[in-house]
Order: sequence, then C-alpha cells, then structure tokens
Amino acid sequence: MQFDVYKNRSAAKERFPYLLDVQVGLLDALETRVVIPLALKESFEGKILSVLSPVLEVKGKEYVALTSQLAGVAKRDLGSYVVSAAQKRQEIIAAIDFLFTGV
Repeated sequence: MQFDVYKNRSAAKERFPYLLDVQVGLLDALETRVVIPLALKESFEGKILSVLSPVLEVKGKEYVALTSQLAGVAKRDLGSYVVSAAQKRQEIIAAIDFLFTGV
C-alpha cells in the first residue's frame, strides 16, 4: 500500500533495512512496486538534502528516504509490513517531485 514501510529482503538489507512503497494503490494488481530504500540517518553525518531525502521514524529510529535510489521491485520481494509513513505523505511526494522536476 502506498506509503507503507516494509522490511527489505534483498542482499542490500544491511545498508537499507526498509523499503518505502510509493506506488499508488490503484495499481496494486501489478506484480511490481516502486520503492524508496531507507537508511539509518546516523550514517549520513549531516549530509542530507532534506527536500530530496525526508527523514522517517521506523521502530524508534530515524531513517533517511533515499529518493534518488527509487527502484522497482517484485511484490514478492517485499518483506513484512512494518509501519505506515502516510503522515509524511507531503514530504515524500515533494521529494519525488524534486527528483523528477527539480521543484
């Protein structure tokens, strides 16, 4: 579901433990999802472009949404549901807009 956070089941799960689903629910019938990987904020040492990389809280820790690494994955490759990030909807959409349009 759009703006839900899932565990990352891929080999990259050490660097990106979670994936943020940004695909609209209208397309749930597709076998793929568009996701943004999440990485621990503490690993960035203040080098975050906030308009492109909103910060989300997952299980009490802050994670950076790496919008520039937007990717498509098979639904079967998503791990279990963790939390909804719908409360950050505006920031997430703004980051995607910035990635594609620069505004």
